Amino acid sequence: MDAVQHLRMALFMYEVRAYRRKKEEVNRKAERHDYSARPHGWRDLPFGDIPFNEHEIEKRLVGLDGHIIV
Repeated sequence: MDAVQHLRMALFMYEVRAYRRKKEEVNRKAERHDYSARPHGWRDLPFGDIPFNEHEIEKRLVGLDGHIIV
């Protein structure tokens, strides 16, 4: 992999984490985080629940929160 691909994957993984946290409302309503009971585990379907991929990550618009708009 070259440097651009590494940066693209890093951005993709960052946005995947943000998307899952936003979907699960972590840091919004939950006082404590139970990471053991997360419905979207990395080992089950790594990116089956993600509505974007690493090839289109740079083409997405960015919202006011600094993350891509899904």
